[in-house]
Amino acid sequence: MSGIRNVGARAGLSLGLSLLVSCAGSGVRPVEIYPEDLCSLCRMTVSDPRCAGEVITNDDEVYKFDDIGCMEEFLARTPEAGTPTVFVKDYETTQWVLRDSSTIVDTDLFTPMGSGKIAFRDPRKAREFAERYPATNRAR
Repeated sequence: MSGIRNVGARAGLSLGLSLLVSCAGSGVRPVEIYPEDLCSLCRMTVSDPRCAGEVITNDDEVYKFDDIGCMEEFLARTPEAGTPTVFVKDYETTQWVLRDSSTIVDTDLFTPMGSGKIAFRDPRKAREFAERYPATNRAR
């Protein structure tokens, strides 16, 4: 930052630009899921945050799901949702991750609606879980 004479004005401009860039670059953010929230497909309580998903439409409508399987079924049934932003919870950390940046695996683990689908931010962890809990063990 050498060569800057008016540090105060420059700092204000820099802060303003940083805020503008961070807001523009952040895009859509997931909405928190609360204990009283119901799945937008099956209407069950979103009981296990490790298996949750969320769809936010271009019109900013938020749909919450208790199981990735419910979310996938909703998306298949709702083509009018356009190109929504889709989030899933990382199974281990319960942190939101964009579905396109996650690895979703079919497992024999119990999920709220029985899909066995769980998501991971880390593809290596997803492979480990898929090997440890293969979906072939789950009755369909």
